Amino acid sequence: MSKLPIPDILLEKVEGVLLRDLPAEELGDSLLKQLEETYRVLTEKGVVHGDPNLHNFLRVNNERTVAIDFEFSYPLPSDIRNEHEFETLKDQIERQRMAEGR
Repeated sequence: MSKLPIPDILLEKVEGVLLRDLPAEELGDSLLKQLEETYRVLTEKGVVHGDPNLHNFLRVNNERTVAIDFEFSYPLPSDIRNEHEFETLKDQIERQRMAEGR
Protein backbone atom coordinates (compact mmCIF):
# COMPACT_ATOMS: atom_id res chain seq x y z
CA MET A 1 0.00 0.00 0.00
CA SER A 2 1.49 3.33 -1.02
CA LYS A 3 1.69 6.11 1.48
CA LEU A 4 0.25 9.44 0.42
CA PRO A 5 1.70 12.60 1.94
CA ILE A 6 -0.46 14.03 4.68
CA PRO A 7 -1.28 17.67 3.94
CA ASP A 8 -1.17 20.26 6.70
CA ILE A 9 -4.18 22.46 7.26
CA LEU A 10 -4.00 25.48 9.53
CA LEU A 11 -7.20 25.86 11.49
CA GLU A 12 -8.29 29.17 12.88
CA LYS A 13 -11.48 30.52 14.36
CA VAL A 14 -13.18 32.72 11.80
CA GLU A 15 -16.46 34.55 11.78
CA GLY A 16 -18.21 35.58 8.64
CA VAL A 17 -21.21 35.08 6.40
CA LEU A 18 -21.87 31.82 4.59
CA LEU A 19 -21.70 32.33 0.84
CA ARG A 20 -25.19 30.85 0.50
CA ASP A 21 -26.48 33.77 2.62
CA LEU A 22 -24.90 36.53 0.54
CA PRO A 23 -27.16 38.68 -1.64
CA ALA A 24 -26.85 38.03 -5.38
CA GLU A 25 -25.04 41.32 -5.99
CA GLU A 26 -22.13 40.06 -3.87
CA LEU A 27 -21.82 36.83 -5.88
CA GLY A 28 -19.81 38.41 -8.66
CA ASP A 29 -16.49 38.02 -10.41
CA SER A 30 -14.48 39.18 -7.39
CA LEU A 31 -15.90 36.35 -5.29
CA LEU A 32 -15.26 33.83 -8.08
CA LYS A 33 -11.63 34.95 -8.26
CA GLN A 34 -11.28 34.45 -4.50
CA LEU A 35 -12.79 30.97 -4.73
CA GLU A 36 -10.50 30.14 -7.63
CA GLU A 37 -7.52 31.22 -5.53
CA THR A 38 -8.78 29.11 -2.62
CA TYR A 39 -8.89 26.08 -4.89
CA ARG A 40 -5.47 26.90 -6.33
CA VAL A 41 -4.03 26.80 -2.80
CA LEU A 42 -5.90 23.60 -1.90
CA THR A 43 -4.54 21.95 -5.04
CA GLU A 44 -1.03 23.22 -4.30
CA LYS A 45 -1.28 21.77 -0.80
CA GLY A 46 -2.65 18.46 -2.09
CA VAL A 47 -6.14 18.68 -0.57
CA VAL A 48 -9.60 17.95 -1.95
CA HIS A 49 -12.22 19.78 0.13
CA GLY A 50 -14.77 17.04 -0.51
CA ASP A 51 -17.95 19.09 -0.06
CA PRO A 52 -17.95 22.07 -2.42
CA ASN A 53 -21.13 23.85 -1.39
CA LEU A 54 -21.84 27.49 -0.65
CA HIS A 55 -22.56 26.63 2.99
CA ASN A 56 -18.92 25.50 3.39
CA PHE A 57 -17.33 28.84 2.56
CA LEU A 58 -17.39 32.08 4.54
CA ARG A 59 -17.03 35.67 3.43
CA VAL A 60 -14.92 37.31 6.15
CA ASN A 61 -14.93 41.10 6.62
CA ASN A 62 -16.13 41.53 3.01
CA GLU A 63 -12.56 40.97 1.89
CA ARG A 64 -11.64 37.30 1.89
CA THR A 65 -13.22 33.92 1.37
CA VAL A 66 -12.43 31.01 3.69
CA ALA A 67 -13.15 27.30 3.25
CA ILE A 68 -14.67 25.62 6.31
CA ASP A 69 -15.89 22.14 7.27
CA PHE A 70 -13.18 19.83 6.00
CA GLU A 71 -14.72 16.62 7.39
CA PHE A 72 -15.02 15.14 3.87
CA SER A 73 -11.57 16.25 2.71
CA TYR A 74 -8.92 13.84 1.51
CA PRO A 75 -5.47 13.94 -0.10
CA LEU A 76 -5.62 15.03 -3.72
CA PRO A 77 -4.57 12.17 -6.02
CA SER A 78 -1.68 13.26 -8.21
CA ASP A 79 -3.58 12.52 -11.42
CA ILE A 80 -6.51 14.90 -10.80
CA ARG A 81 -7.03 18.55 -9.97
CA ASN A 82 -9.68 20.47 -8.04
CA GLU A 83 -11.45 21.97 -11.07
CA HIS A 84 -14.54 19.79 -10.60
CA GLU A 85 -15.15 21.22 -7.12
CA PHE A 86 -14.62 24.80 -8.29
CA GLU A 87 -17.04 24.22 -11.20
CA THR A 88 -19.64 22.90 -8.74
CA LEU A 89 -19.39 26.15 -6.74
CA LYS A 90 -19.63 28.28 -9.89
CA ASP A 91 -22.82 26.43 -10.85
CA GLN A 92 -24.31 26.99 -7.38
CA ILE A 93 -23.48 30.70 -7.54
CA GLU A 94 -25.12 31.00 -10.96
CA ARG A 95 -28.27 29.22 -9.74
CA GLN A 96 -28.44 31.53 -6.70
CA ARG A 97 -28.03 34.61 -8.91
CA MET A 98 -30.83 33.40 -11.19
CA ALA A 99 -33.09 32.61 -8.23
CA GLU A 100 -32.72 36.20 -7.07
CA GLY A 101 -33.45 37.54 -10.55
CA ARG A 102 -30.00 38.75 -11.37
